[in-house]
Amino acid sequence: MIIRSIVTDLDKSLAFMHQLSERMASRRVPFAHGTALFRDEFPLVWDLNYLRVERPAAAEEIAAEAERLHGEVGHRHRKVEPAAADESGRLRPDFEALGWETSGYLVMVHRRPPDRRADTSGVREVPESVLQPARERIIRAEPWADSEEVVRQILGSQRLLDGATHVRRFAALAGSEVASYCDLYRDGPTAQIEAVGTAPEHRNRGHARAVVTKALEEARAAGCDHVFLVADPDDWPKELYRKLGFDDAGYQHWFQLTPKTVVERLLADSGASRVTLREDVPGDFFPVTHEALAEGVKSIKDGAGIDLRGQPVARVLAETRAQVVQHDCATAFDDPDFHRMRAAYGGLASQIVTPIIAEGRLAGILSLHHCGEPRTWTAAEIGLAAEASERARRLIAPRAGA
Repeated sequence: MIIRSIVTDLDKSLAFMHQLSERMASRRVPFAHGTALFRDEFPLVWDLNYLRVERPAAAEEIAAEAERLHGEVGHRHRKVEPAAADESGRLRPDFEALGWETSGYLVMVHRRPPDRRADTSGVREVPESVLQPARERIIRAEPWADSEEVVRQILGSQRLLDGATHVRRFAALAGSEVASYCDLYRDGPTAQIEAVGTAPEHRNRGHARAVVTKALEEARAAGCDHVFLVADPDDWPKELYRKLGFDDAGYQHWFQLTPKTVVERLLADSGASRVTLREDVPGDFFPVTHEALAEGVKSIKDGAGIDLRGQPVARVLAETRAQVVQHDCATAFDDPDFHRMRAAYGGLASQIVTPIIAEGRLAGILSLHHCGEPRTWTAAEIGLAAEASERARRLIAPRAGA
């Protein structure tokens, strides 16, 4: 009986979220194994642009459809989410073998009284305009909020919720400031508490407990008999939710491929010191947009004081469009600027530099660095770099060859 209850609660929660995603989509594109949901004015909001898998299929087939459908609209990400939670477990090893990353959340359902009462006297229901400064501040602190446009689109997409479901927003105030907040989505007998956030200087003061409790009370008062939320399984807030009477109902996973995924996977597979992805950005000369580092290795995302335009490797790439493989950088070029770069990059000893060509132009540069002693790159490692560069090309210049 307990297992049946957990499955039912998980299914109810996932059905609610899937229905909300359907309502927020501006386009629904059927494909062989499910439905692609898109919101074209917010292409950087991954939760609004993904493929939902509704019928069993091999990971390779689903990934190919994701490449086609995301590529056709120029997305810089690929995201696949199985509608059924048990499908995630079946597909996970195969997607990870393809170089994709697995992400997910823990679904938690309210089933019992809290460990203690919360003081909700300082919680108010407020409009989005009151919450937005606090919401923006917390979003900007997230590692995935890596550009002004990402922040703008995530904040802008909040208005879609009001047209998709019944939304209420609650804030705990500290003077005139929003100390903590959460959203409450409700449809019939089901409610989701979502987007819980607390300003860093107001943490550990009971504010999150207060806003979540208030939202829960309002959901129950509205007749909801199924109230849930989702949490990062690797972060601490889930412990608070357990104290408030929420129990684990199960996990939902999805699979994604992004430029960040590509560089991190290449670092792991090669055992190198550093992997960087540089892109052709207007107003700049191939800055590092994504970077993965081995432990203790220096970041060069700020440029490390090196102007790439004066580097011989950049000239070779521009002239030949061919991969550059250097087993021993100390003997590769007799150029003072190159050796200054080696020192600035933390003792660069060996590298593989692969051009990313799109529509006849140099669209990006993928570099694999080894610091310290020289390293003889194997044919397999050189091949890994080439494969990763092609994967990156489809993401950063998706219209080329899509």
